[in-house]
Amino acid sequence: MFQISPANEPDTGNAERPNVGAFISVKPEFQGVIDMTEGHFQQLLTLAASGRLAWCYVAFTTPYRRSALIVSVSFDTRPPDDEG
Repeated sequence: MFQISPANEPDTGNAERPNVGAFISVKPEFQGVIDMTEGHFQQLLTLAASGRLAWCYVAFTTPYRRSALIVSVSFDTRPPDDEG
């Protein structure tokens, strides 16, 4: 589950490793929070509302004490094996 919020100027976090968000819980399920620009947020909202959002790719640090930093996230309309 993700909580995604629009932000005027999202930053790269204040941790040692730059990040776009964090998993605040990894058990019993992953729960992440991400800030993104208003423009990217509106694009994601449009994809989701139109039923075209098919995939979410997330890169994150190794979980430590039930949390982890999200270093990269992207959303797509096609599965990774789709050649079209």
